[in-house]
Amino acid sequence: MDSLLRNNNLVRVIAFILAVILWLVVRAGSEGPGQTTIIDRVTESISGTADVLVDSNRVSLVGNPPEVTVNIQGERLAVWQAKMQVNKIKFVVDARGMGEGVHEVPLRIEGLPSDVTAEAKTVSIRLEPNLTRTFPVQLVIDGVDPAVLRDIRTNPLDITVFGPASLLDQVQKIQARVPNKILDAPGSEQTVIVYAVNAQGKPVNLTLQPKTVDLVYQPAVQRKTFSNLQPTVKGLANGEQIVLPTGGLSVTLEGYGVSLIKVNPADIRITIDVTGLAPGKYEREATVEVPPTVKLADPQPFRVPITITASPKTQ
Repeated sequence: MDSLLRNNNLVRVIAFILAVILWLVVRAGSEGPGQTTIIDRVTESISGTADVLVDSNRVSLVGNPPEVTVNIQGERLAVWQAKMQVNKIKFVVDARGMGEGVHEVPLRIEGLPSDVTAEAKTVSIRLEPNLTRTFPVQLVIDGVDPAVLRDIRTNPLDITVFGPASLLDQVQKIQARVPNKILDAPGSEQTVIVYAVNAQGKPVNLTLQPKTVDLVYQPAVQRKTFSNLQPTVKGLANGEQIVLPTGGLSVTLEGYGVSLIKVNPADIRITIDVTGLAPGKYEREATVEVPPTVKLADPQPFRVPITITASPKTQ
């Protein structure tokens, strides 16, 4: 039961029903034969946030929309009904046509029952002229070397900021946060939201045009050589040995910088198939497997000079 009473909506409904019953009882008792009906009128207050209408192409409201409290009068039941449904009532401050400065604007209330009236009230607001400034987009990224930002193309390069002068003066830069996943897909396009931020790095609520920018990661292709790699030999007959180049094999890979950084020597698998070869010297084509984000710098087949010898016991 306690949990039900803690439900504000349920309590309001119960109170409204009791008020209706009480009103009916009082009304029935006061309307007996030969008696004059007494209308039970009351005054109550309702509160809400005003919706301020302005010529947004010229001026902006300074600060947050005002909170207002208004007295309403009428029959008890109608007034209580209005209080119960206050979320359906609109408080409107129509400042369209007004320019820069402080204004006292009549408050208009919409959605009251026809037999309920509201007191006349004005609301003080301050309007500022809208200004326009252009800022270059600055990119930020977390968790990786910021140097990769130089390889990211931004479109457009500049953002137009529109709003009141007091807020425009707070803007230090326009920021776009780069998602790390863009580094895994060079050449693909990502659309991100831009923000106007102040000196503390906090967003400033202004109109930005456009609200997003397109990013493309286009790093320069680089090369990296991996040395001392040991291949896997396949098909070597029993009693035979293979002699490989001294110091192992070297492979040069080509790819974007961030992709090359992630490659380890163990990711490069070289296989030499000598099935059916008799002892002797050969230049054998090897199979080289590398991560999909990079490729061999030399498109020509990877050939390895080898020597197959018979063990002393079989000679």
